[in-house]
Amino acid sequence: MNPIFQNYDYLFKIILLSERGMGKSCLLLRYTDGTYSDSYISTIGVDFKIKGFELNGKKFKLQIWEPAGSERFLTLTRSYYRGAHGIIILYDTTNQESFDDLKKWIKEIQEKGPDDANIMIMGTKIDLVSQKVIDTETGKNFAEQLGYSFFETSSKENINIDEAFELLTNQIYQRVKQIPQEKPKSNQNSNQKDKKGYGDYRIDILLIGDRKVGKSNLRLRYCEDTFTDENLAIIGDDLKMKVIEKAGKVSKILIWDPTPNERYRQLILLYYKKVHGIIIVYDVTNQESFDNIKKWVKEIQNNSNDNVNVILIGTKIDLDSQKVIDTETGKKLAEQLGYSFFETSSKENININEAFETMIIQIEKRNHEKLKKNSNSNSKNNQNEKKDCLLM
Repeated sequence: MNPIFQNYDYLFKIILLSERGMGKSCLLLRYTDGTYSDSYISTIGVDFKIKGFELNGKKFKLQIWEPAGSERFLTLTRSYYRGAHGIIILYDTTNQESFDDLKKWIKEIQEKGPDDANIMIMGTKIDLVSQKVIDTETGKNFAEQLGYSFFETSSKENINIDEAFELLTNQIYQRVKQIPQEKPKSNQNSNQKDKKGYGDYRIDILLIGDRKVGKSNLRLRYCEDTFTDENLAIIGDDLKMKVIEKAGKVSKILIWDPTPNERYRQLILLYYKKVHGIIIVYDVTNQESFDNIKKWVKEIQNNSNDNVNVILIGTKIDLDSQKVIDTETGKKLAEQLGYSFFETSSKENININEAFETMIIQIEKRNHEKLKKNSNSNSKNNQNEKKDCLLM
């Protein structure tokens, strides 16, 4: 059971770091869902889960982030360090190379991570006793030299999983308890508190389009209400999150902005299957970016789920004198494709919120219709079962 407290005393963000295949996903599943799978679980980009529990009379809500662990996705972790209270670096006790790589992750944390985060070294897969190559003392001594806590665990056998997270949580608590915490006063305030805790509803949106059409600024304006004239080059993938509250429901909107080049093409294709909505972005001052919409539409048709929502957005309408794609041309193309259409300006903050709100409403409506359809189908099946019983 994984209780998610509406009223909680502390919310902590914890990041899991390691190379691929070290057991991050299994650790996350075991701790948050109480399950385990022998199948290899590959994380694309980032995943996170929420766990609530009570310790020493305090209610804690943990937000546990799992970025993909390969070199290819190493740059993904940059944005996730922000606001982290704790970091767990994992190695596989049956894999010498994974232990040697700990130094790389520590350097990564020192360069990009918060100075005050509590850090734990964790050795995984200790159920594979005959294959173990890193003995307990070696791992423990390494952690002690750095001043980090240490645990050996097994997700398969559920060994030391709860204990490790409880220790890290308590260490974070001891560090931050002197800092005034805003506590929810009643159930009426729980939604606002959940808003700070990223809520319990998730919508993934993918931005696609040519380079320099304004995807990063579109994301910046919507999520942080900022804008920059500098060229924001994305390497691999980047993510920003916005939390919204609507009709008493709190949702976390995750907006993915992958690099549109061949090197990261496979990453983009994998995201098509994962997201709920896709925004195709073109620059109204750039004819080529508009012509390439057909290419992006084809990619969506070939790789996305049938129920994905798509919006077409023309950016930089503040550059009126340089505009080469008129509004009617963009609108007509969107109508032909069955997409919603917006022209926007991240610099002047024109139609940004409106575009994303339309996308979110469409996704929620489609999900509601899907749930209603499933409910009606289940109800019909139950009625048929009753008829069968009567016939018997």
